[in-house]
Amino acid sequence: MFNGLKKLRENYGFTKSEIATYLGVTVQAISKIEKAKKVKVEYIFILSKVYGTSIEELKKAIEKRYD
Repeated sequence: MFNGLKKLRENYGFTKSEIATYLGVTVQAISKIEKAKKVKVEYIFILSKVYGTSIEELKKAIEKRYD
């Protein structure tokens, strides 16, 4: 199963710990977020800024997990 958010995070060179800090959650929560079918809108906005990418690209990464 493809994990789009995880792959995106790794491609941008971030650790789970770094992303957890940006989102204000635990590292364990990042694992759950990366596996989730739906991600909170506020997380998508923050991740788009952190990664310097579009919201559409993030949505595609989330959706790819379930193709």
